[in-house]
Amino acid sequence: MTSAELSQYLSELGVSLPSVIVGAVVGKVEALDAELTAEYSADDVTLIKYYAGGVLALSSGARQIKSQGAPNGASRSFEYGDQIASLLASLAAIDTQGITSDLVAVTPSGFAEFTVSRG
Repeated sequence: MTSAELSQYLSELGVSLPSVIVGAVVGKVEALDAELTAEYSADDVTLIKYYAGGVLALSSGARQIKSQGAPNGASRSFEYGDQIASLLASLAAIDTQGITSDLVAVTPSGFAEFTVSRG
């Protein structure tokens, strides 16, 4: 998995991160490659890497815009956690040997809102 590939996957999830973070996430996930390929099929390894990369990326502060306002009552709501829970469930179903468990042991935190008003 490359940084560009992970960035594309994250974009499909509706999030983006600075390239330096994406690169570090890829490095952490790719460090498990030998252990993963010894235990799983190529397709399972691919899914495990993307799911683990998604969890790490999302847990590093990535957020998805839930809603936006505008004409000078500007506000944005961001959502955190829902995608992490889904990715963790998918990862657990495929990584039955628990190879990624130390890497992605995350408890998602739910929802946050950020509001800016100009008056």
